[in-house]
Amino acid sequence: MDWSVCGNVQAFLDRINIEKKSKYWESLEFNKEHTVLKLTGKKVDGCACAFADIPQPPKSLCNYCCRNFQQQLFGMLLGKKVEVEITESFLLGDKHCSTLIHI
Repeated sequence: MDWSVCGNVQAFLDRINIEKKSKYWESLEFNKEHTVLKLTGKKVDGCACAFADIPQPPKSLCNYCCRNFQQQLFGMLLGKKVEVEITESFLLGDKHCSTLIHI
């Protein structure tokens, strides 16, 4: 992660959407009202989390660990408290890991 883009929302969006520099994220798009940022994950063959590298990883890795990490990351980027909703997750049976960031 290039932390130099933190606080610069447009640079962060460009890094994902235009430069395609994310290994796991396909796109980040605001809704029309800029109240939700939709993170669409790339198709994956496994979980990105090192803690999931066991035969039966706990699903709480998505619903607690990843969700809280993203709340901190996007809260710092946007400069305000956000709520993250996991909409797709490899550990929950999906081919993508995607979220909605409610601002």
